Amino acid sequence: DQLPKLYGEAGANLVADGQAWCDGVNAYIAAAKLNPLLMPAEYAAIGRPAGPENFKPTDIVNGASLIGAMLGVGGGDELDQLGRLMADMKRFGAKRGMQIWADFRSADDPEAPLTDHGPNRFPYGQIPRRPLTGSVALPDPGSLKFVSTQVGRPDTTSARSAPGVLKGLLRFPTSDSNALLVSAKRSQSGHPLAVFGTQAAYFEPEIWWSVEAHGPGFDVRGTNIPGTGPYVEIGRGRDYAWSATSAGQDIVDVFAVDLCNADGSKATIDSMSYVYRGRCEPMETLDRSESWTPSLGDQTPGGSATFRVLRTKVGLLAARATIRGTPVAYTRLRSTYKHELDSAPGFQEWNDPAKIHNVGDFQRSAMKVGYTFNWFYADDRDIGYINTGANPIRPRGVNGLLPIRWSPRTEWKGFDPETNLATYQPMNQRPQAINQPYIVSWNNKQARHCCGGSEYTPLWRSTLISDRISQQLKTGKVALADAVDTVENAATMDLRGDKMLPWALRIVGTPKDPRLAAATNTLRDWVASGSHRLDRDRDGRYEQSDAVELMDAWFTTLPRAVFEPRMGKALFARYDSHLLPDVPNSFHGDIHRHLGSSWEEGWWGFVQKDLRTVLSPRRVRGRWHAKWCGRGNLARCRTALTASLRAALAVDPAKLYEDPTLAVEDCGIMDRQACYDAIRFKPLGAVSQPMIPWQNRPTQQQVVEVLGHRPR
Repeated sequence: DQLPKLYGEAGANLVADGQAWCDGVNAYIAAAKLNPLLMPAEYAAIGRPAGPENFKPTDIVNGASLIGAMLGVGGGDELDQLGRLMADMKRFGAKRGMQIWADFRSADDPEAPLTDHGPNRFPYGQIPRRPLTGSVALPDPGSLKFVSTQVGRPDTTSARSAPGVLKGLLRFPTSDSNALLVSAKRSQSGHPLAVFGTQAAYFEPEIWWSVEAHGPGFDVRGTNIPGTGPYVEIGRGRDYAWSATSAGQDIVDVFAVDLCNADGSKATIDSMSYVYRGRCEPMETLDRSESWTPSLGDQTPGGSATFRVLRTKVGLLAARATIRGTPVAYTRLRSTYKHELDSAPGFQEWNDPAKIHNVGDFQRSAMKVGYTFNWFYADDRDIGYINTGANPIRPRGVNGLLPIRWSPRTEWKGFDPETNLATYQPMNQRPQAINQPYIVSWNNKQARHCCGGSEYTPLWRSTLISDRISQQLKTGKVALADAVDTVENAATMDLRGDKMLPWALRIVGTPKDPRLAAATNTLRDWVASGSHRLDRDRDGRYEQSDAVELMDAWFTTLPRAVFEPRMGKALFARYDSHLLPDVPNSFHGDIHRHLGSSWEEGWWGFVQKDLRTVLSPRRVRGRWHAKWCGRGNLARCRTALTASLRAALAVDPAKLYEDPTLAVEDCGIMDRQACYDAIRFKPLGAVSQPMIPWQNRPTQQQVVEVLGHRPR
């Protein structure tokens, strides 16, 4: 309903496209209900033998909202960050604690790998040098109370069924796509090269589908996610191609608003109204009930649950607390909320050859996408990149990485609570590049002083690609096969072995203990060969499985040896639970997800930077406010690392690779170690898919070399 109001005739055309797409889907549904041969067998398997219901335009909103919220958003973790800040301050004092929190927040580490290599700065989402007085919403100790969205206990036929359901059927890696582009000047053919890859996990049937569309306003081929509408989201036009990676810059803020009572009585922490722009406003209650039944596609026992969200004009209620005795509500405000379809104009233009003639056209169209993505473009002569997202502009001195105490002077600039629109960062302030020698993205930091969404450490998986492509360019120009090999080589590398382990081994040296000396030699050989987790001869076992096991075991003891002595057990445990390792098994909490995508978040970047600081502090840019391993003393650090390696040798492999979700038949010929890493396809229908060996790569890839072009 909003699109014509926001975009006029263009918005009306978007609505017409969506309705036409629904009409086409519904025409097939009608035919399939008359002809069983046209009805996919999965519907009977999931208990819907009559087939699907007709598709509605509002269903496109549902699909776009799900994917946008999973893959096209960043920020919103301010309350978690607040907990770590307060723990840092408790351990080290207010000033020192804030410094240490900022070190680990790594919003702007000068050593972090960048996609935009240029000299321009694109400041966004950083910790302000001069915070606005009173703008950080620190709760009174012990008063913070998180709000559950679940009403009561779920009604289930099994007490164990609810957690799995409520954690969600569609478990995506939140940001694991990658892209490599090489400029025409650095290509052997004289045309740009690109290896594009988008990642949205592994399903059966797959969550991506192949789309080709030709007609008025359409001349495209590529992929989109079923249910998100008529446009190719990733693919190629007549003589250009494009792709994306999740960017995740901070477009979600947490505000603390004072609570009040409509009758004028004294507010409490449980009050259901809040003060906004001088008025006591009631919170809006949104209820939703869900139910589920078991099927061949999902064996979760049946049940139901009711969810409740309280909505304010500055976001959805997340927690309650007091600040200096005043009851407050913490709300979470996302800039794309209620505007999930507003990115459609950008996609529509990419599908239309009349709109896209060159890299500049593509970048301008990309700015219509409100979701947080990095977009990449290649044609026969140019490569390009731009970061998109509805980046709200915060007042000077407001730290969007921590909860904000709401007031007229801390609110987003130009914010309208009725439309949920604000003033957004313009195109000339966005990370962007045209015809860099090469462009690499693997959800890494976009540019200098940008973008605050992740903890960008010096150790990032994008270097597995960028290090090797830059080395190739030093010796000559790159062929398309070279670009493919670079990306595929990175897909089986252990980032810890490539970038962190050499520093740990330098400090440990050659131990006198024969067992430790043998272990370090095994690890050094693995590093020298490329640190791969790879079964080259396909016998079901990694070629250097002993080294892989050593690395996995050592990483259960190494971070603790480096950080816990100075942090203390309580603070280390808090950071350790936050830095859940994004390892091949994707083991988070109590879930073994087997998503494949790895090495985004974990201790490794922090360990590496600290070990380098111990060895050569003057060579480390952006040094932290504390030295951790051995408190900066090399001999004490060596002792700590050696002890942690000795402890790693005692780790039981059966415990190390314990996964109760695996059955013997799941693994096929793979041994326990390789099967622990392997990728599992989530069944959404009647057909299952065997597990496949681990690889850190996208769900689907495009290999691009455009050789010609229409007249420009």
